[in-house]
Amino acid sequence: MLFDVHAHLEFNEMYKTPIDDIMKQCKKNKMGKVVSAGIDLASNRFSLELSQKYPNLVLCGLGLHPETVAQDLSEAKKCYQFIKENIKNAKAISEIGLDGKYPSMSRQKEYFIDLIKQGIKNRLPLIIHTRKAEKEVIEIIEEHIKGKHPIILHCFSGKKSLIQRGIDNGWYFSIPPNVVRSQHFQMLVQLCPLRQLLTETDSPFLAPFSGEVNYPWNVSYSIKKIAEIKGLDEKEAENIIQMNFQAIF
Repeated sequence: MLFDVHAHLEFNEMYKTPIDDIMKQCKKNKMGKVVSAGIDLASNRFSLELSQKYPNLVLCGLGLHPETVAQDLSEAKKCYQFIKENIKNAKAISEIGLDGKYPSMSRQKEYFIDLIKQGIKNRLPLIIHTRKAEKEVIEIIEEHIKGKHPIILHCFSGKKSLIQRGIDNGWYFSIPPNVVRSQHFQMLVQLCPLRQLLTETDSPFLAPFSGEVNYPWNVSYSIKKIAEIKGLDEKEAENIIQMNFQAIF
């Protein structure tokens, strides 16, 4: 079985494929579970509704992207309220974090910290966005989480010392299909113990081949590359990723 811990399935204008057809293809391609990640009010509603329509395939991730926080405070407030009201139906807080590409870092940190606390309170895995703020994100998580709590660093682009810090903290790293052409993600796989690796797509982004639209079943490319780097049979790598996923969700 294949597992995608981070996908954005609401981007109809990019997929150009009805969501029900994508779900059929997921089943055909032996997808176990897909975590649908929320970034704003509309995508959180979509994630919740899709998980209710396809409970055996889709896990609801409710989140608030730092871009939303930085660019639309009114939207951020509505999104935050929706998360609080529906958190009992969520299987993950996804995605949250910091993004140095956008302004209002103090506001980003405020929402990030609060949603970390919501995740801890409701015993939900935290799937983390860290672009251009990797060190700050790690420091905040270390400050607010004491003991074991499932942390997944999604598409982590930090340097080796920060990767090692995440490994030492017992966190997970999710590997997208563009690992087939990304030296950084290949290095991350090499550094990280197998027990702390997961697969994601960030669909419709980060496809294995440049210019293509990504889909959840493309985690098979991540599995293949992980197996190659770790010197494993593909099925063995797939089984280990499945065990890692099931240990969290």
